[in-house]
Amino acid sequence: LERCRRRILNHALARAFGSWRHFREQRRYARSVVGRVVGHLENRNYSMPFRSWVEFAEEEKAYELKLLESEVIVERCRRRWLKNTLARAHAAWCFMVAERQR
Repeated sequence: LERCRRRILNHALARAFGSWRHFREQRRYARSVVGRVVGHLENRNYSMPFRSWVEFAEEEKAYELKLLESEVIVERCRRRWLKNTLARAHAAWCFMVAERQR
């Protein structure tokens, strides 16, 4: 019975060690991939086009933000104009009603 218990414990320990080893191998592979990518980016032949693409993407994002801000400003102006037009129409209607009641 003691021997069976030790075999079960050893089996559980071996499984835990195996899964830890698998995790370490995955991490080591991921780090090597990242290292290769960084190496490529540090290489001038690869980094120049990548940097120009990053600059283009940043400029595009800034342009889209400006466009969005201008759209918000235009929408605010449109609402203000609509509100003022509606207020003037309401005031004219109130004036007309008051004139008819006299």
